[in-house]
Amino acid sequence: MLPEVVVEYGGIPTAKYATPSTEEVPLSIKDLVKKTDLIVLERHGSLTMGKTLMEAYLKLEKIEHTAQVTLAARQLGQVSTLSDEDIEKLRKIRRSKTDGFFEIDCVNCGACGKTVNVSGNSDTESPSIDEKKLIEIIRDEIQRAVSNSLT
Repeated sequence: MLPEVVVEYGGIPTAKYATPSTEEVPLSIKDLVKKTDLIVLERHGSLTMGKTLMEAYLKLEKIEHTAQVTLAARQLGQVSTLSDEDIEKLRKIRRSKTDGFFEIDCVNCGACGKTVNVSGNSDTESPSIDEKKLIEIIRDEIQRAVSNSLT
């Protein structure tokens, strides 16, 4: 619906629902975090990542802005989505700016009526040792950044 989301981020995927405080949460995003740094967590909220806390925050602002525009459009009636042709034009612009970094075909937001699971996770997967270590590092860095911002 918003051209700048396609050009700037390639789309905003939605990770499937995961039970809070369980290993399901990192499993629900593990494939997506390799490809994008903006993720909506179904029935939880959103996750954004950046080189700095401010960069991650600004990406969060973009997700919230997109959600507000989508909500307002829905309240006004039928949502006008971008055509496949328009999206392809925007993707060409993105590719020229980003060397073709990850593009998301469907963000699973329901605005266009498409519902595709973009996470590709299996319910029976368990993370490898390297992935578990990565999860610990990310958690520790987030806690450190939040602690530093409060002092």
